[in-house]
Amino acid sequence: MYAGGAFTAIGGVTAAKIAYYNGVTWFPLGSGLNGSVNLRALSFDQRGLLYVGGDFTTAGGITTPTGGAIWNGAAWVYEDIIPAATAHMYGALAVPNGQFYIGTINGGTAIGPGTTTITNTGTARAYPTLTIKGPSSGTSRIYQLTNATTGRAIYLNLTISAGETVTMVLQPDRLSFVSDFQGNIASSVLGGSNEADFFLQPGANSIAFLSASSTVTATMSWRPAFASLDDVP
Repeated sequence: MYAGGAFTAIGGVTAAKIAYYNGVTWFPLGSGLNGSVNLRALSFDQRGLLYVGGDFTTAGGITTPTGGAIWNGAAWVYEDIIPAATAHMYGALAVPNGQFYIGTINGGTAIGPGTTTITNTGTARAYPTLTIKGPSSGTSRIYQLTNATTGRAIYLNLTISAGETVTMVLQPDRLSFVSDFQGNIASSVLGGSNEADFFLQPGANSIAFLSASSTVTATMSWRPAFASLDDVP
């Protein structure tokens, strides 16, 4: 059971505005939130991610000016739909057909991920390299990369500048997260990410990439792998 509100402790356990109860003991969710939770905006989606909305601006180690965040079981991460800064997430609802809705207290636009289908023509898992190019001007937040087909995700707390290139090598035996401006950016990967096991399965993969700017570009490259020599064209 999960409980949210305006508390700083529950059942004798220190917990900032939100906590989990396993039937015996209460546990905090990381370092919690700096503002209260709206119970109408406390809901799991079909993937088991806990969406939380309310009057907070930080969740764990990330800044959340839109009053919404996701607990992925290990860490606080950004929502995969980012409302306008003045909107604030104030409602969340999962429905039986697998769809998930969020509501805000003010109007305005929202940022959603760019999606595409990538086909791995091999017969074995392929581990890609992701190249991210910065926005046309200024800076942009980079939030997440997900493969909806495999359920793998990489959650990020990364700001990228115009003219900057980030290269993420996702091969398990030589993982690398490097920016030509910032150097090693491995610390920008948030907990609960599948950075060591992010792969393209054989066939179609539904990929989503979320950044704050529509002028950021992300390109994925990989070498097809084959389960046996008989599969090689």
